[in-house]
Amino acid sequence: MKGTMKLYITAAVFAAMTCVLTFTVKIPAPVGYTHPGDCIIYLAACILPFPYAPAAAAVGGALADLLSGYPQYIIPTLFIKSLMTMLFTRKSEKILIKRNVLMTIPAGLMLIAGYFVASCIMYDFFCAVGGIWGDIIQATMSAAVFVTIAAGLDKIKFKQKLGLLR
Repeated sequence: MKGTMKLYITAAVFAAMTCVLTFTVKIPAPVGYTHPGDCIIYLAACILPFPYAPAAAAVGGALADLLSGYPQYIIPTLFIKSLMTMLFTRKSEKILIKRNVLMTIPAGLMLIAGYFVASCIMYDFFCAVGGIWGDIIQATMSAAVFVTIAAGLDKIKFKQKLGLLR
């Protein structure tokens, strides 16, 4: 029970950090806004096991959509953000390993494609095309912030101190 409770609490903290970073650091884009909040999703995916990482990503992102006035994106966000976590591994003592750095690329592409399809369904093709550049900026920024934070967390042996290693 003690380990499970730690996972719930850690997932809740990651969800809250995702929401706060997404909600507070908003850069206006042609469709919606861009933000570095996905870097927290990447960190959660490297630290938390399934289903905790996808849940933290989905809840944090969806709450940010709700609070930011974009409730129409809640359902797409639930799917897109949780799927993005499936690409990373937590099997290493370090967060910043080659695999996790490389996985920011398909995760970013998943983000771009997912919101493109959602915007096509909700609006139209041209509106969806208008949102691509904002999503590219968001994916790139989140990857860069992830690498920076992960390097710092690895220096202080964060995963070992958290005690969630397998």
